[in-house]
Amino acid sequence: MDKLSLYLMTSMLAFSNVVASQEDPTYLEEVKALGLVAGQGLACKASKYETYELLARAYIISKASDDDMQEAGMRAYNSAKVNTYVNQRNESSGCSQIRKRFDEQPLFKSTLYGDGTIKTPDGKIITPRQPYDASLIYQKDPKIFEKLEAMTLKAEQEATKNAAKARAASRKK
Repeated sequence: MDKLSLYLMTSMLAFSNVVASQEDPTYLEEVKALGLVAGQGLACKASKYETYELLARAYIISKASDDDMQEAGMRAYNSAKVNTYVNQRNESSGCSQIRKRFDEQPLFKSTLYGDGTIKTPDGKIITPRQPYDASLIYQKDPKIFEKLEAMTLKAEQEATKNAAKARAASRKK
């Protein structure tokens, strides 16, 4: 098993341990761990990815103490997700194991109620600071993986084009 796959599987375990540990991790540590796992699931096309995304977003919204914390949480989550996605996509090995572990996470045993309240697998209740319509926080997209692949390819082509322009400009100097 290569280093990246080992790192990503360790990240999944780390998230499970962060949520279940006796010590209280910070909000940003928790949402970053959620993002690491989301990036793995996305890159490996895990079958429960969209359910995970819904639960992760609900957790980020419901657990934030205020709007600024929620915004910081979404940035940390998305940053971790994108970085992990790119690393896993470039590695492209170990996905069968990652998908299996992803789909067996305890997070999927959580219950998300219509007002944004979450009941975790250990029975803990997370109540949002303000009730919200949980059905509006993530809309499933049956073509999410294809769209993401197209966007990634386009971004890579743009980066290659920009790098070539930069090299050409530096040669002229």
